[in-house]
Amino acid sequence: MVSAQLLLSWIHILNYNYDSEADRILPFEQLELKVRDVSEKEPELFVPEGQSVPSCRIRRDSDGAVITLKAVGLYTVIAF
Repeated sequence: MVSAQLLLSWIHILNYNYDSEADRILPFEQLELKVRDVSEKEPELFVPEGQSVPSCRIRRDSDGAVITLKAVGLYTVIAF
């Protein structure tokens, strides 16, 4: 049996903010997510090679956590 403390939550964010004139994905200036039942550990962020890691702020409350990301590129994974 695996301890619940070893289990991770993974959130995958795919940015579809495509600008056809510039032929590129425009980053989200700010993205706020409300999540429940996440571990107390600090989240880890993963992005494709060559992409900047967005800044991340987390605020916990009794219902879970609010994650605020800034400058979100094409693809980001948050792991707890």
